[in-house]
Amino acid sequence: MTQHVVQPLCLGDYGSVSFTFSGGTPGFTIDNGFLNIDYLLPGNYVFTVTDDTPVSIGGPIVQQINVVIESPPTYEVDIILDTDNTTIVATVNGPVTGFYWLLNGVVIDSTQVPTYVYTTPGIYTCYVQTLVNASGQQCWDYSNGLILTQLGTDEYSNQGFVLYPNPSSGTFTVTLENVDVNTIYAQIFDIQGREVYRIKSDNFNGQLQFNNQELSQGLYQIRIENGNNVYRSKIIIE
Repeated sequence: MTQHVVQPLCLGDYGSVSFTFSGGTPGFTIDNGFLNIDYLLPGNYVFTVTDDTPVSIGGPIVQQINVVIESPPTYEVDIILDTDNTTIVATVNGPVTGFYWLLNGVVIDSTQVPTYVYTTPGIYTCYVQTLVNASGQQCWDYSNGLILTQLGTDEYSNQGFVLYPNPSSGTFTVTLENVDVNTIYAQIFDIQGREVYRIKSDNFNGQLQFNNQELSQGLYQIRIENGNNVYRSKIIIE
């Protein structure tokens, strides 16, 4: 006789067991103590199996089967604010189908990466889940909440960095007083933390122009990387 055990995927899920009989006399009886073998909580179980071998030839054959239903690990996601004070980083101890970012309990973005650049004050959380397995089980978890405040330009270390005009209609200029190298990398993120524009230049001479950016009205975050220096600022598009 062979036992087929399906272990629970997540805490709170059930395990199950089934049996395949390859010996004895058919007409098997399983004494499971009134347990439903399709819904077994973690633990050790003993099942008594009795076949239909006649008493006249030494029957019935009785066999005890031990079944172990293991307790699955806790599936959870945690989020922290990265050292740049603008990026939220999620850590999860299992597979995910994606990262669902919420602001004040409302989903604002779904990504495949465990990071999110925030620009709006509020309470941020992250929801994750696994694929549904063959038994219809699926793990999921909401992260801890992070209370984050609006970032102002004075919260950034932007000495020698100038962005003008601000507000802008879509054309603006970034100037750096201290040029580390001739290569510059710039990104623009919308209010939901999604990258909407990027540019790289290997001929940077201290000034980078953004001409006629087709951005909707609203608040955006700009990230500038020049050598070992990283600058961040906000710009309003009118």
